[in-house]
Amino acid sequence: MQAETEASTLKTWASVFTSYQHYKQCDDGAIAEGYSDSIADLLAAHWDQVGELNKLAIAHPEFEGFVIRHLDDLMTPVQSTVIRTQAKSSCPASASKLCEAIEKQFSDLERMR
Repeated sequence: MQAETEASTLKTWASVFTSYQHYKQCDDGAIAEGYSDSIADLLAAHWDQVGELNKLAIAHPEFEGFVIRHLDDLMTPVQSTVIRTQAKSSCPASASKLCEAIEKQFSDLERMR
């Protein structure tokens, strides 16, 4: 119940990571939708914090996979466009692997449609 309550209200990458550590086994249904919402919002509205995500992704590759999986069809068209554009044109050099993974996820989503 706690995972469902917090999954869609996470406002920092540190809070997403902490929630992931506690509840990754619950990543399904409404909880997964909540994570998708928080992750899309963070990437679309707070791209300036992608460096924090990148540090966590380097230290915890399974967390990077979790984040990438949550870039899904639940994103709004605006979020999708903003995230994809940022990953292509505003990626910090230190986060190039992460941005490539984001771009690949968008390509995979398009292929599945």
